[in-house]
Amino acid sequence: MYESADSFYEESSLLLRFFTGFARLLLFPISILNFVALPVGAIWLCVLGYWKLVILAFLSSFLSPKIIGLVTLPSAGLQVAAAKTIQGQRSSLRWFLCGLLLTGSYYYFALVFGAWGLISFSYIIRSASANALIPSLLLAFAVGIWPEQAMADMKNPSIQENLCLLCGITEMVAMSILRLLHVGELRWYLLVCVISIMIFVPIQVWIAWIGLKQVASSAADELFDDSMETRG
Repeated sequence: MYESADSFYEESSLLLRFFTGFARLLLFPISILNFVALPVGAIWLCVLGYWKLVILAFLSSFLSPKIIGLVTLPSAGLQVAAAKTIQGQRSSLRWFLCGLLLTGSYYYFALVFGAWGLISFSYIIRSASANALIPSLLLAFAVGIWPEQAMADMKNPSIQENLCLLCGITEMVAMSILRLLHVGELRWYLLVCVISIMIFVPIQVWIAWIGLKQVASSAADELFDDSMETRG
């Protein structure tokens, strides 16, 4: 569904081209940062004696993409339902229902990833003392965004995958800044996660919405052409 939408956006929308280019530009350095942060933070924490925390972090990084992939299956189901809702029909009510399904799908997806980032970040930070703040932040950052990276197509990521990754990165960076400012209350971490989701998810819904409209319009044009050919 997104391959057709992505091609349409890149050819027709300056705003979307900006989002696409900006997201892809950040993907490479962020990937390097993540792969560097994990071993550096892990080795540093092991030297400080937190080897149990490091083992748990590696185990969670290995299992999290599989677990989150299963948990987010309803999100894919909602997207399929959204596409089916407007298939062959272009009434306002069906488009409204399609929009609701897309909104629910992307918010559910973002909330699951946000919950993972919040839980993993809070646990790692609270498990280390003040003298291990920097390595624990590095490890928490790597573990927190690992599912987004592991579940994305690294060779040719879609704009939706890039936006999902940027949302996770924004959450982790915001929580890290709060921790460096000695703000440790869970409610503030939750607040920045919610703000990040409220910023990125509407963009994802808008992209998916326009993409479905383009696909539906193309299908209608093909149907009209076939009808004219049959009459001819």
